[in-house]
Amino acid sequence: MAIGREVPREVARQCSRQTISSALVPMALEQSRGYAVGDESVKEPTAISVERYHEVADAYLEGVQQSLEELSEADESVDVEFSAGVLTAVIPSAGTYVINKQPPNKQIWLSSPVSGPKRYDYVSSEGTAGGEWVYLRDGSTMTNLLKEEIDITVDKHGDE
Repeated sequence: MAIGREVPREVARQCSRQTISSALVPMALEQSRGYAVGDESVKEPTAISVERYHEVADAYLEGVQQSLEELSEADESVDVEFSAGVLTAVIPSAGTYVINKQPPNKQIWLSSPVSGPKRYDYVSSEGTAGGEWVYLRDGSTMTNLLKEEIDITVDKHGDE
């Protein structure tokens, strides 16, 4: 699909964050879908303090790092490095993944050679202690993306 492709009016109406002067929208907006985590609709991240952000983000990244290091131990061609707050994993079958915190936005950013760059926000369900890092454009979670693309399971310790 090309950027600037004509799209149906219902897709254009869903793009409420931008003023649309014609029926042309960028491809990224055309691909946006409903927001959902579990059975609930999600439109914005959970409001958390900076301290809580660092707690849950650090715990999650430690879980990702641990899972990637286990993958590296099982497959010596996988290279994992954590330096200056940036987690880099070279997966020969896929490419290079880069994951890092973005404290000003309270996000975790991921660059995937398979699905591209994504910015994840922390979303917790009401009545539960834990939460997920969610890509708000389509409701997908970072945990599911990592499972689908490189077959790792992230232990979200410290997120409860």
